[in-house]
Amino acid sequence: MLVPLEGDRYWVLAEYWQAFSDPRADSWQYFTGDRAVVDDDGYVTIIGRNDDVITIGNRRIGTAELEAAITTVDGVTEAAAVAERTIGETALCVFATLEQGQQDRTAIQDAVADAVAEHVGEFARPANVVFTPELPETYSGKTMYKLLERIVNDRLPTDSDALRNPEVVGELTTIWNQE
Repeated sequence: MLVPLEGDRYWVLAEYWQAFSDPRADSWQYFTGDRAVVDDDGYVTIIGRNDDVITIGNRRIGTAELEAAITTVDGVTEAAAVAERTIGETALCVFATLEQGQQDRTAIQDAVADAVAEHVGEFARPANVVFTPELPETYSGKTMYKLLERIVNDRLPTDSDALRNPEVVGELTTIWNQE
């Protein structure tokens, strides 16, 4: 059903807006899908998308929360967390980029797993920590999580035309298959 908004200039789908609005109070709102927190000083911090969650052991965890824990580890500059699905369970898989010159990968893998267990919970300890030269990103700098999920779940990555760095897809697939 279409309903008018601001006279007859704008029409919207009522079904979409009703989930986030109060039509009785004539209060219509738009839901962006972003999650945010407001601190005591009134500053808004975007903490991720509502659809960027992983379910592990009947618990839903935001990827932003996981990645914040991972990047507390010295030597890790960027991270992405995705679900690796096996029969009957879901495990956490982490892709991380390291600062130049980092050599002790085993120690950093252990530190990443410990950081996730400490900040999020032992149930979220990653099954795999994979180091990569860079993460697949769109031209606007957003990490392509769906592409990473396809790699860890042994499905061929889809079209990479939207990527700023399409060459990383082959590198990631090779790295994953060597793990």
